[in-house]
Amino acid sequence: MPTHANHLRSIKTFPHLTQHITTWADPAAPTAEKVAYATLSAEDIAHYQRVVVALNETIRVMGEIDAVIEAHGGWPIR
Repeated sequence: MPTHANHLRSIKTFPHLTQHITTWADPAAPTAEKVAYATLSAEDIAHYQRVVVALNETIRVMGEIDAVIEAHGGWPIR
């Protein structure tokens, strides 16, 4: 997980990141640390954007799964 300082730098560098991404983004940590300390190439930025999109989609699908589980009486599903 990025340090608090890295976290703040990544938010300033990519202000469009949602709160979910900035608090849940362990998979993005290596790239977030790179963002904090280096000039990014177009390829680096494109990669980071793909990671963020994948994390957003994962969070969205997790919400749908949680809703289905809750609609069927919670966990464990019977």
